Amino acid sequence: IQTWKQARGLLVISEGIKKDLLMFGVVQDKIMIARDAVDLEKFKISETQLESRDKLHLDDHEKFVLYAGHLYEWKGADLVAQAAKYLTETQVYLVGGTKEDVNNFKKKYPYKNLHIVGFVPHAEIPRWLNAADILVLPNSAKEKISSHYTSPMKLFEYMTAKKPILASDLPSLKEVLDTNTAVFFPADSVVSFVAQIKKMLIDEKMPEIANNAYNKVQEFSWKKRAEKIIEFIF
Repeated sequence: IQTWKQARGLLVISEGIKKDLLMFGVVQDKIMIARDAVDLEKFKISETQLESRDKLHLDDHEKFVLYAGHLYEWKGADLVAQAAKYLTETQVYLVGGTKEDVNNFKKKYPYKNLHIVGFVPHAEIPRWLNAADILVLPNSAKEKISSHYTSPMKLFEYMTAKKPILASDLPSLKEVLDTNTAVFFPADSVVSFVAQIKKMLIDEKMPEIANNAYNKVQEFSWKKRAEKIIEFIF
């Protein structure tokens, strides 16, 4: 705590971390929130959704929900896998995870519509996001790292894809997202998650929400983040 107080400045990735530092007695002017960001150029993609699906050898006609990231419990990967059981008319993809986690998930959740892809190179993620109909960010409320401290890089990557985002209703995620840029569900509720997915797949407002998220993420490039940090330091 004394080190924090003596520092000239502190960079944090979320409002939740800033609030804790203030509680510990750090002066507000010393703290800058520098949320994670995205390389906008790397996530530009000229392919259509069908072209991305063809290159990934995916069915052109199925509805497709995607989670990208590690298969950690606090990130909500288990919830997505559990939901697949009730989304029988939808294909559910988990992209990411170690070999051990992938094997465990395949044994634990043996659903025909659940596809546990495992690790893919980061350069392939834009194509996977482009192939999806809905992107999910199901962080758990059970751990504070998830509910208050995190600033998920995949959130900003999702926002570049012009796809509707379903996110847990948590303070950490609502620092960036709102009802104009995403759809929310109560964290850790499989029932609510499934219900929202079904609604989103037929909701005509989803393209507008997806475009709003895309427009907003233009302010969250690594370049703009670096510029703000330099300004804060000097």
